[in-house]
Amino acid sequence: VAKSQILNENKTSLITLIPEFKPVKTELNEYVFLIDCSASMSGESMRKARESLGLVLEKLPESGFFNIIQFGTSFNKLFTRSSEKNEASAQKAKSFIDGIKANLGGTEMLSMLDDIFKDEIKIGAQRQIFIITDGEVFERTKVIKKIENNRGYNRIFAIGLGHGADAGFLKEITETTNGKSDFVFNKNDLPVKVAEQLELSFGEAVKG
Repeated sequence: VAKSQILNENKTSLITLIPEFKPVKTELNEYVFLIDCSASMSGESMRKARESLGLVLEKLPESGFFNIIQFGTSFNKLFTRSSEKNEASAQKAKSFIDGIKANLGGTEMLSMLDDIFKDEIKIGAQRQIFIITDGEVFERTKVIKKIENNRGYNRIFAIGLGHGADAGFLKEITETTNGKSDFVFNKNDLPVKVAEQLELSFGEAVKG
């Protein structure tokens, strides 16, 4: 690893400065997981999505707030508003996860985002939002504009599953909010990738 150093020779000195940046980390945030439950997510995709949620539920910090929302042509929330993680809320989440199915029609996000953004953030400076989807969102332009208008308080991480995911859309909404997008083509990699994004969310967003 390169380090700062000083080299002295006769009447001259050479100084090399290499700063070290340590990210500001906090686990006390609000975490909202959005799971695409359109028909195309049926089968192995949905099974891996449920597995991923189970994994991150274990990794969520105590005293952090969280929610899970399944979406399609309509959406269904675990909690009316994000709930603090404790034994009771975690148990309720496990039951909710077990019941998630790919039975909600198409991929619509606008009304769901309206519902999320109207609520004040429970804890922290930003709400951390995670999206798992395998398709193209309806009303793409309106969804992007909605996210741009609320980017100061919401940070988005997204995973596109398979070749049908809209890479440009996911890249745009994550870069706009200083989050990160990834793409998974082997469904077995999804749980690990979701866990990696959760870990990234603990660090403060890099801006500028």
